[in-house]
Amino acid sequence: MDEAGWVKASSGIREKDGVPLTVNMVAYPQRPSLVTVQPVIKRTFEALGITVNAKVTSSENWDELDAIIETKDFDLLLWAQHTLPAGDPQFFINHFFRFVPFWQLLLISDILILIVFNILNHILFTLLLFRVHLLQIVISF
Repeated sequence: MDEAGWVKASSGIREKDGVPLTVNMVAYPQRPSLVTVQPVIKRTFEALGITVNAKVTSSENWDELDAIIETKDFDLLLWAQHTLPAGDPQFFINHFFRFVPFWQLLLISDILILIVFNILNHILFTLLLFRVHLLQIVISF
């Protein structure tokens, strides 16, 4: 941070050109673990000389958080995402936060493969029945 120009002033707060380094951190109480971890993150940033304005939004509804997100009035937004079905964050990360070429998307979903297989099977069976029916008509003449 020193190399980037954010040096500690005599107050212990990092400044650049006289402007203190301040982070606006927001958490929402609908996920209580975010409210619990927010002070820990704040202390960690403050130990680095960064001023943190921590805010916990209203628990009555999502309106306040929605407004903050819409106006982008935050520097750090604590967000929680379910990692189900495994409970292991590695499953979630591997399935939702990675680059997958389009052609590999067809390989990812067993359900998609089964659906396509069933549709093709149905089409082939229908065509087979149609050919048998045509053959019966031809033979009957």
